[in-house]
This record gives sequence, structure tokens and C-alpha cells, in this order.
Amino acid sequence: MSHAPATKAGVSHGILGPCANVLGIAVEALNLEGALARVAQILRSGRRGYVCAVGVHGILEARRNPDVAQAYAEAALAIPDGTPTVWVGRLQKHASMDHVTGPSLMQEVFSREEFAGYSHFFYGGKEGVAGELAANMVRQFPWTRVAGTYTPPFRELTAAEESDLAQTIRAYKPDLVWVGIGTPRQDLFMRRMLPLLETRLMLGVGAAFDFTLAGSRNAPRG
Repeated sequence: MSHAPATKAGVSHGILGPCANVLGIAVEALNLEGALARVAQILRSGRRGYVCAVGVHGILEARRNPDVAQAYAEAALAIPDGTPTVWVGRLQKHASMDHVTGPSLMQEVFSREEFAGYSHFFYGGKEGVAGELAANMVRQFPWTRVAGTYTPPFRELTAAEESDLAQTIRAYKPDLVWVGIGTPRQDLFMRRMLPLLETRLMLGVGAAFDFTLAGSRNAPRG
């Protein structure tokens, strides 16, 4: 279910929980556990949607670009990614609101039993990063099902490339598509692509590919 930009603090939209109003953009007043619960709820509901991680950069982009604001408004879930976003929410009496990063959300989804039955597709990162990240996730969490990966060029896709990508993802039919191409590109990309795909949820996680992979490389070996 989509939600419009907030007009006052604490507004909620349909099945969504309370939202903070951050310069006119509705950001759900969640912490990490709350975000995971919402992701699980969306997946169970059978609805299709996308998740935006909303920080200061995204808020400023949304104020300059109505398309970005609309992408946030149509998101199934807009999580508070950034300390200033959380400060605003807490000033609006959302005491439990906390910073939810893309890497932390990704790590928890892969590690938790309730999400073990879903398949994943990785879109983003530099050459080879998505494939290496997928392999590392399978090593860490052997129940992980990777449907596929795609490393995009460092530019917007052409219409032909986007059509080919949509066809590839439809063939794999992943439940979750992880998108790591940065704000606001990933938010516009998810809004544009979701209607073309047979996937349950797209998650814009910014630099999570690189951060999560770096953490895996630096983790102690048993």
C-alpha cells in the first residue's frame, strides 16, 4: 500500500505505522526490529512493493525533484536511514525511532529463520561485487537461495538494457531484489521497475553491497 508525503508529524497511512514528517516526507518511525517486522508483514501479505532507505541526501533530493518525492510516497516502507532523520522523529515524540542502515537490514534478513524460504537477486555494486556478496551470504547462511546477480554499468540503463534486465529477473522470479546503486537512483529505479517484475519486494540498500562484503572479508575465520 502506498503512502503520501506527510502533512503533520505522527501521521499514519493505511496499514502503516506512525510516520515522522521530515521536511514533508513521511518516514516510518521504526527501529531495526520494527523494520524487520514490517518487511515480514509485507512478504506475508502477498502485496508487492519496494523499500526506501531515507536519509538527509534523499530528503533534499525529494525536495528538489518531485519524482523522488513520489518514489518515497509510493514505497511500501520508508525506513529512517540517517541520524538526522531519527533526531527529527524523536523531536516529534517517536521515542523508539532509530537509525536503520541498509547493511544491518540486509544482514538480519539473511540471518533470520523467518526469511529463510525466500530467494534473492542482487543488483548493484562494482564489477564482481554482487556475485562475491551472494557467494559470501551462502557461506554464512547456507539456507540462502540466490536466484541471480547483475552488475549494472556506472550510468543509467538504456531502455533496451532495462527491458533485458526485467526479462532476466522475471525468468529467475526472485522473492526479494536487493538494489545497491545509491540514492536517489535506486528509489527511482525501484519505482520504475517493480511493475515489470515478478518479485515480492525490492529493497534499496545503497552501499550495503560494499559494506556487507567488506565486513565478510574482515570477519574472523574459524
